[in-house]
Amino acid sequence: MDDVIDPNDQNTFHKSQHAIAQLNELQVCRRLQVLEDQRQKREEEWSYLKDLKRIVPHIDITQDSVDDQFRWEFSKNLMMSEWMMEEPEDLEDFLLVPCPKGTRSTLIFDLPPEEPVGFLRRPKFMEKKPHLAKLYAKTGHKLLEVRTNIPPDTIIDCIYVKKIKTIYILDCMKYDGRDMTNCDTAFRRYWIGSKFYECRLGITDIRVPKNELKLDFLEGYDFKQPHRVHHCFQRMPYFEDFAELDGYLFYHKDCSYTPGESPLVLWLFPFMVDEVLTMFRVHKDYNSFKPDNYTNYIEYIEKFNVKKEEKNKKRFKNKKRSQDDDKPKNQVGSSNEMSFEDDNTPCGSKRILKRNDRFDEDFIK
Repeated sequence: MDDVIDPNDQNTFHKSQHAIAQLNELQVCRRLQVLEDQRQKREEEWSYLKDLKRIVPHIDITQDSVDDQFRWEFSKNLMMSEWMMEEPEDLEDFLLVPCPKGTRSTLIFDLPPEEPVGFLRRPKFMEKKPHLAKLYAKTGHKLLEVRTNIPPDTIIDCIYVKKIKTIYILDCMKYDGRDMTNCDTAFRRYWIGSKFYECRLGITDIRVPKNELKLDFLEGYDFKQPHRVHHCFQRMPYFEDFAELDGYLFYHKDCSYTPGESPLVLWLFPFMVDEVLTMFRVHKDYNSFKPDNYTNYIEYIEKFNVKKEEKNKKRFKNKKRSQDDDKPKNQVGSSNEMSFEDDNTPCGSKRILKRNDRFDEDFIK
């Protein structure tokens, strides 16, 4: 008979607490190391002027083929979050950003193509279509083409909620040709937030008839103002436009925009907040969204990561299978082999020869 674990057993309790402490210590060490590396990088770049770099590779996004060609580049260039394993000791150095449930995406407004001027300008019937901003999912799929008053040469990290037709601004990688990736989070969010309200940024047109799309900004809350953070956790529902709250992002104020997962950006679902944070509590209705068989946030995170890994493996297998299906029909076996049909053989049968094999010229004819 299998041994039954007693939840009141002190040894089991201490072991789980020790495991959590180790995970939190590793996360804290990595967070401090990343901060030190970013500070050193800023000091090295401060002494001289550096060419502006784009977080997205230099590509012609006016071509529709970009979805297939650079699909994986888009997924690698977004800054993603890690799970908050335990409450950080420097919680006052973080910003809280509530996020709606939607598609993580990138809004890119590239520089318009060069047009001739003066008498060399093309006639109206030969003019190109107006240059539009494009919204890409983190997988690289193009979602929308929109006309906006955002300045060209701008890249914005955002969340697209298709249900309510809204694009929420989350972060800024580049604005009007200014590289923002080496700026800290507090400045980046202040910059894009001030531009959003001062310049009244928005969507002026969309290439879908009878479809209204709007641009909005996700407000942040400083943990140095605990009363505002408490008010944020107690709002139910949080979004007034009927968007569904997905979870909370915790941005470190000194975090630069770095591609991939970062220990300086943490994530919690609403029903986890009461277990992780000691000073704050979410609205009681959020706790009713706990999944079935939910015990604690540590076990939930482990199960979530296992499911995510299995999903990624399945996606990789499907991608490999689709690539195999797209191979030419005359490609049989390895790349060093070629197949052909002989006139003397029955229809459909094939002979296979290796490239290194020696054969007569008359046989090929």
